Amino acid sequence: MCKKLFFPVSIVVLMFGIIVPAIENANAANYPRECEDYNSVTWGGTGTPEQIRLESHSAASGEEALHIGPDWSPDDSYGVNDEAVYTVNLQECDNASIKIKYSDDVAGNVIKVYLDDVEKGQFITFFTGGWNVFEWTNSISLGSISAGQHTIKLKVSTGGSYGAVLDVFEIRNSMEDMVSYLKSSINANTGLVKSREGEEYNGTTVYKNALSAMAFIHQGDTNSANGIFNFFKSVYDADPNDFHGFVQWWDAGTGQPIESDYWVGDNAFLLIALNYYNQVNNGLGDYADLSDALVEWLTEEGNDCSSIIGEGVADMYAALAPFEGDEDVDMALIKLKARFYDEVSYAGILDHTTRASLIFGDLDGFNYLDNFERTETWDYDNITTVSGYSAFDSEDFINIEISAQLLNVWGIWSSDLAIDLSGLKEELEKTWLNGTVEPNSCGLPYYVTDSGFDYAYSMPIIDSTAYMLFSYWNFNSCAPGKEYATISFDFCECEDYNSVTFGGVGTSGIRLEAKTNASSCQVLHIGPDWSPDNSYGVNDEATYMVDLQDYNYASIKVRYADDVAGNVIKIYLDDVEKGQFTTLDTGTWNDFEWTEPISLGAITEGQHSIKLKVATGGSYGLGLDVFKIERRNIVHFSMPYSQRQQANYSGAACMKMALDYEGINAYTQADLHSYGVANNYNQDGNYVDPHGMYITLNHYELNANYNYSAMSATTLNDAYHSICYWIEYDIAGATPQNMPTIIPLGGNYENWVLVNGFSASANPWATSNYTVYGFWITDPSASGIGENVYKTAAELANDYIMLDTTDTWDGKYVTVCEPPAKQAQVTIAQPVKYKEKLNSKKDIIDAAVKGLQDNVLKSDKGFETAYIGSYPGKPVQIKDDSGSYFIVPFVKNNGCSVAVIVDAADGTFRQASYSKTPDAGYLKRFEGKKGKEFRSHKGKNAFLPQVTD
Repeated sequence: MCKKLFFPVSIVVLMFGIIVPAIENANAANYPRECEDYNSVTWGGTGTPEQIRLESHSAASGEEALHIGPDWSPDDSYGVNDEAVYTVNLQECDNASIKIKYSDDVAGNVIKVYLDDVEKGQFITFFTGGWNVFEWTNSISLGSISAGQHTIKLKVSTGGSYGAVLDVFEIRNSMEDMVSYLKSSINANTGLVKSREGEEYNGTTVYKNALSAMAFIHQGDTNSANGIFNFFKSVYDADPNDFHGFVQWWDAGTGQPIESDYWVGDNAFLLIALNYYNQVNNGLGDYADLSDALVEWLTEEGNDCSSIIGEGVADMYAALAPFEGDEDVDMALIKLKARFYDEVSYAGILDHTTRASLIFGDLDGFNYLDNFERTETWDYDNITTVSGYSAFDSEDFINIEISAQLLNVWGIWSSDLAIDLSGLKEELEKTWLNGTVEPNSCGLPYYVTDSGFDYAYSMPIIDSTAYMLFSYWNFNSCAPGKEYATISFDFCECEDYNSVTFGGVGTSGIRLEAKTNASSCQVLHIGPDWSPDNSYGVNDEATYMVDLQDYNYASIKVRYADDVAGNVIKIYLDDVEKGQFTTLDTGTWNDFEWTEPISLGAITEGQHSIKLKVATGGSYGLGLDVFKIERRNIVHFSMPYSQRQQANYSGAACMKMALDYEGINAYTQADLHSYGVANNYNQDGNYVDPHGMYITLNHYELNANYNYSAMSATTLNDAYHSICYWIEYDIAGATPQNMPTIIPLGGNYENWVLVNGFSASANPWATSNYTVYGFWITDPSASGIGENVYKTAAELANDYIMLDTTDTWDGKYVTVCEPPAKQAQVTIAQPVKYKEKLNSKKDIIDAAVKGLQDNVLKSDKGFETAYIGSYPGKPVQIKDDSGSYFIVPFVKNNGCSVAVIVDAADGTFRQASYSKTPDAGYLKRFEGKKGKEFRSHKGKNAFLPQVTD
């Protein structure tokens, strides 16, 4: 930001017998100074000193100006070294520039500009039309200015025939002037920005408008961004049922398409701009349908991207990355990245280096920059030399847009690069050009020389200007808010194995096969070609060495094809079995399905092995296409505990814990309960309802930045999204920043619990599709085991059910949390069974241990601390409304420190609980009950079942 610039109020200087008062006023965006109001002048040329003088000109700003340089020069030495110096007091400005207004009857004076005696640039005077006609120079960069006193010096470098008349100079914020150029390019009729001034028609592209929209959003100018989005929304709304993207070129004045080409890159950038709008505004509002349509179309194109060029597929990847989690989108992302690296040419195409850096975090292209470095003399003035970069190694001219992109990338990744491109900023700033629509605007041209495009070197253009702004802001236009377009999974093509082993009988069926619908049109066939019995293909395996990052939790999914169902494939991480899947009949050998996620547990950073091994061979084996290893996004914080003091105080206890989490207070459960029921919507004074709860929380809150609401949803998926979204939300100005949600279990208000954490495939703020694996629950009905609980998302669904009440929330899922969130498509992960059947006590305990390892031990210090040093006790079988389960206690210091619930049929992990100190009384509740049955019901704490006869 450029702060206020100002100069002295009362300086009076006597030079050559002239009294020169200083100007008094300036503002934050504009520092004007009359050129005749110098602090000193020096005659440096030949001829007579009187060539430096004040002259009257009616068109000058004060009807007076400073003549500098010769009166008449027989050669260019006349006027050389004439100078005027100005002392100014300035405040801090990160990107300052200066413009000078002058008049010249004969072109050719060259005047250098100095800040604190350091040369910053120069300009050549053009014929203005006479001595009483004044024009502005283009902006000359002054760079960063610190607060304090500075000098500005204007010095003649080459004298023209009659010198020049200097009227006024302005020091301005160059970033604000560049934003002004983008805004001045907006057509009031359509809301679109024009490509550049001076075009024969009002030509523009989707790409240029997307770049401008992101710049406007970054500067808080939502109205200008809305104008662009509204135009494309109106085009989409006119025929939403036949949408296949937008054509590339449009007339910014009429809103009519100019060409019929549909460029996926342009459409991808429009979606990226909408993604940024969504991120900043916490929702898409009226643009949700437009965004969905772009996602759908780009996903279809991405899954058939064999003919799209490298830059286009990279742009599509960046646009679709926030929507990962949808299987079609994930498949498109895999194919798009593979296509980019099939096409990449770092040595020949500089776009590939910038895209790889901004989108994939790949900096390898910086090793080839010498192929593109060029130096030219700017055709605009024929004196300024500029060093920059060409777009292709075969071109011998500078492309300013790609040079600005490169500067942008270097700014984001400079700490990771050995190369220093800081000087590129000054080189590009030499080519600033004034806008003509808005006098206080400037931008960059597309080229430095006339390279086959009329005036492309002498007129500012949207593309170059936008990327120069992005470089100032360190703003990634492909992945706003990130260094690059991260996704939450790693993937590997199954045909790219490190080794395969034939382990069956008969003839080996391990081979590569061409399949057009596979991610890279090829699959690995494993298992038998044809098997008279299930022993054929057993023990066939493929092993992959993969470099992975650190995962608190990871899961794997495999994409496969099978013509006859029944192959059983086991999955190993570092030779440890992690799970298995049984193939379904996918239709044909060219139709593919994804498996459900199989947990891999915690993974440390480094190289690991993944092995896919045939456990049971089907009739014809199967085709393995690709597997992906998905991260989990985990947010979890511990709550100060408050057990309910009465059976009907679970709501009050939850409110007490939430308020205690905010800070120290003297509120009691009785106070909170009384205030809550007094503000209920329903007339039941026994339990707090959602209205009474959120009113109570907002009344007693310690920080006004918290603002609870009672939110309702008609689907469990939407309710889960509300929970995750607001647990993830960092509440500005508040400590703590993340707060829990409160939900009722069992379909009524008797059993409220706090949700103080979740595990999902992605950040719900950064994606529109994600999978939820589980939640951390604090239950005020228990003390010790049952108090701190982790439940899988599928398990919580058994207790967190639609309300069966007579009030406004009947038939809905209720969450009490912060105000409404943006929408997302949420998938509830289905837990993978431990094995087909539990045959022994060992099976039950092993299933419980695996459940702990896969879900909580590496992400919850409480669980980890409680588990270390414990040993498994006797499993206890419990009946519930859906069947039965086992509670497996883990004992330490004569008490239960951890308890795990697994399904009694197949060992599927359901939930776990720990006690901060071993719960000595927990095991006793099951002792001496021989012949008795234990039963649990919906909404009740499953760790605290009731004894029945």
